[in-house]
Amino acid sequence: SVYKQRMDFLFGSAKSTTSQTQILCKKIDIVTSPHSAEQQWDLIMQIVDGLNADSNRAKRVLAHLKRILEKAIATSSDNQQLQNCILVIDALSRNGNDNVLSVIHTHFLPVLSKFIISAESASTKFQSLLIGAEDSKTCKDRVLELMLDWQSADECNIDQNKYPNFRATFVHLKQNGAAFHKIIAERERLRKQQEAEEKNRRLQQQPEQQESEVAEQKQFNDAPTYDNPWSNKNMAFGRWYKAKLKADLSKLIDLICMTQDIISMKNTVDGQVMCMELREANKRLITIMLRTHDAAAMDCLLQLVTINSSLLDCYKKLTTGQKFVVPGVSRQFLHIITKSL
Repeated sequence: SVYKQRMDFLFGSAKSTTSQTQILCKKIDIVTSPHSAEQQWDLIMQIVDGLNADSNRAKRVLAHLKRILEKAIATSSDNQQLQNCILVIDALSRNGNDNVLSVIHTHFLPVLSKFIISAESASTKFQSLLIGAEDSKTCKDRVLELMLDWQSADECNIDQNKYPNFRATFVHLKQNGAAFHKIIAERERLRKQQEAEEKNRRLQQQPEQQESEVAEQKQFNDAPTYDNPWSNKNMAFGRWYKAKLKADLSKLIDLICMTQDIISMKNTVDGQVMCMELREANKRLITIMLRTHDAAAMDCLLQLVTINSSLLDCYKKLTTGQKFVVPGVSRQFLHIITKSL
């Protein structure tokens, strides 16, 4: 059918493992490029999904990532490619399954541990970390934070009994002077600072506005504000949530463009399938929109809901023989409005 052909064109048909491995290695090259300072979450999440699907593919692709990591470390102790590699490893450890975690556990931990305790002058070895602005962190700071997060069930939820080297590497680094306690203290300071700022902001609000917010929460039976993925209190979950949401929105954009073409060709069979997907997408978009207080995110999601609703209306008119006009939004426009997230 037209639907299957277009899905194969967008996401690839069933090809050999070698071909898929080459594609994922190419994506690894893109997201770890020394010339790219922008975090390409769409590609990273595609890599995660591809590695989760096949253990042999995961071993080959992660071996390629390890070679890039070692090359970046050999270049200098702090460079853009090394930062990108650490970002990818972080995403893989948080979202990867056993196919991915087993390779990180066996092959990446020794490299990262050696990088941290590499020979330096006595005056600079394990200097105190002041975790302030994100841009001021060195690669060593980021790796230490990553090692610390791997010990937390809230951050990564790694089975320490199944993968004991995560804990063993952490203990080894701590015995060699890694300043994990300074990272913990700084995170706690930032958390208390954010709580104080949030409290002051609420005290400055007008009583009428506070009553309105309480009434709105009761009306929609919404979750508490502190569970909001866009809130300052939920930074760790928020970063992952936004990355996953952007990946899903990228697929929704493909779905919208395909639906426009199918309705334009007056293909009611494939149109029915696509509209079922759009209805489910609209339910999720509306739910997320009601949970956030971020104005830019609300505007982006509302525009997508409006476009989806317009396509659903066009399909309804198509089935009843009425005249209709397809919205005709471009893929470029859809990507522009999602950049605000």
